[in-house]
Amino acid sequence: MAMGALGLAMVGMTALAPVLAHVLGPVIIPVYEMLGANPSMFAGTLLACDMGGFFLAKELAGGDVAAWLYSGLILGSMMGPTIVFSIPVALGIIEPSDRRYLALGVLAGIGDHSDWLYCWWPGGYVLRCQINGQPVEFTFALILMNMIPVLIVAVLVALGLKFIPEKMINGFQIFAKFLVALITLGLAAAVVKFLLGWELIPGLDPIFMAPGDKPGEVMRAIEVIVLSPACC
Repeated sequence: MAMGALGLAMVGMTALAPVLAHVLGPVIIPVYEMLGANPSMFAGTLLACDMGGFFLAKELAGGDVAAWLYSGLILGSMMGPTIVFSIPVALGIIEPSDRRYLALGVLAGIGDHSDWLYCWWPGGYVLRCQINGQPVEFTFALILMNMIPVLIVAVLVALGLKFIPEKMINGFQIFAKFLVALITLGLAAAVVKFLLGWELIPGLDPIFMAPGDKPGEVMRAIEVIVLSPACC
C-alpha cells in the first residue's frame, strides 16, 4: 500500500516534469531571472523532491547543476514538502479547533527558511561535489541570491497564516486537491502511453522499465531503501 501511494504521488508528477517545465517556463523564468535567482527554485519551493520537485528543478535550471541540486534536493526536502504535503495532510487529520495551532506552528517554521546557514562554513563554499565527473560548487553567493524568491514566498505564507488563516487553509486544501488531480492525470497518461502507445500529453517522461525511465528508477531506489523497515 505504501509503494502504491508513493507511486501515485511521485511517478505522475515526475513523468509530467518536462511538460510542466515547457508550460511554466515562459512565465517562471523571466520572473526569477528578474529577481536574480535561478528558475529551478520554483520547483523546490512548492514541490517535495520525491513528488517531482527534483526533476522539475532539473528541467528549469537551464544547465546550472548547483542550482538544480540545491532546489531539487535541499529546498525540495524542506519547504516543498511543507507546502505540498505537511500542510494539506495536517489540515485533513486535525480537528478544526486545532487549526490555529497548526497555523502558528507553520508560521514559525516556514518563516525561518535560512537553511543555507546550516551547511555553510567560512571556507567560502557550502559544498563541493562531482556530478558525472564534473565539479559542482555551492557558493555562499549562489545560495543567498537563490533564497530571495524563497523568502518572498515564505513571508507571504507566514503573513497569510497570521492575518487570513481561514482563507489560507482553504487555499492549501484547494492546492492539495489540484495537485492530486494533476499527478493522477499524469500517471494515467503515462500508463496509457506505455500500454497503448497513445500520447495523450506530449513530452511525458517514459515509465515502466522503458528506456529513459527516470520515475521508475527513483521508485526502485526507494523500494531498496525501505526494504528493511518494511520487513520488520
